[in-house]
Amino acid sequence: MPGKTLAKKPELTFGSVCLVKTVDGLESAHLALLKNLVVDEKLHGIYLAFGKPGYKVFGPKSGLEEIVKSLFVIDARSGARIPAAEGQISLQGPTALTELSMYITKLTHDMSYRFVLIDSVNEVMAANGEDATEKFIEYVSGKVRRLEMNCIMFFVADRKAKKMMKTLESVSDQKIDM
Repeated sequence: MPGKTLAKKPELTFGSVCLVKTVDGLESAHLALLKNLVVDEKLHGIYLAFGKPGYKVFGPKSGLEEIVKSLFVIDARSGARIPAAEGQISLQGPTALTELSMYITKLTHDMSYRFVLIDSVNEVMAANGEDATEKFIEYVSGKVRRLEMNCIMFFVADRKAKKMMKTLESVSDQKIDM
C-alpha cells in the first residue's frame, strides 16, 4: 500500500480517544493508521469521510480493497447525489451532523465495529463552525467511551483553530504528532 508507515503506533485501549495531529500528508497518515487497525489488528470500523468523498478514497481503483471490506464508510462530503456503494452511505452534506449522529448510534448498536475514524475535524469545522463541531466531537468521543470503542480524530493544526485544539486535547487520551 502506498504512503507512509506509522513511526509511532497508537496505544489504543478500548474506550480511548486518539488525536492524530498532522501538518502535511494527511491522506497518507490516515491510510497508514487504517492499515494498522484493519490489516494488522483485524478490527472493523466506521470511517467518517469529511475531507474527500468516500467513493474517491475507497473507490474500485483505490487499491484499498483489503481495508474497505472492514469499514463502514459514511460519506459526508459528496452528498446524496452520488449513489453509495455497499457498506457505505452518503449524507446530505457535511452539515448533516444530526443525521450522522443517528447513523453512528445505529451502527454502533450491535458492537461489531470497534473504532470510529474522523477524517478530518478541520473539514467538520469548516462546514459547521467551531461550536457545532465541538458539540459533535464531545458526542462522538463520549459515545465511543461508553461503548468501549476507539475514536481516532485527524486534525491539521493551524493558528486559526487554537480553541478547537484545546477541545480535542481535552477529550483525547493521547495525541500523536505526524
